Amino acid sequence: MVTYINNQNYTAEIDKAKKPVLLLCMPNGPDFSGQSILLHQVAEKYKNTVKVCLLEEELINGFKQMLHIKGTPVYLLFVRGKEQGRMLGMAGQEQLIAFLSRHLSSPDRDAGEEASWE
Repeated sequence: MVTYINNQNYTAEIDKAKKPVLLLCMPNGPDFSGQSILLHQVAEKYKNTVKVCLLEEELINGFKQMLHIKGTPVYLLFVRGKEQGRMLGMAGQEQLIAFLSRHLSSPDRDAGEEASWE
């Protein structure tokens, strides 16, 4: 399941999430449907581990300014409301899974922290 992020639910869905959050920031355009399909596939594959979200279009410009994002699409990974990683550009399934795996199994993560996400 992909959660759509807007002004009303940002804090609850991103900042206070118990699991890591993968957020796609991308305006609707010719490449949007392919990235949206990928996002839904990743949401299904990681449904027990990661909350997958899509930023609603009206928030994109402010969000880009706030986080100093230079372009879209950009995938961001948050843990407890803090950005842990970002990947700029169009992604394929293998790239996105590698991005998640790299950040979710980071060696500098506290011992036992992953277990507390679920």
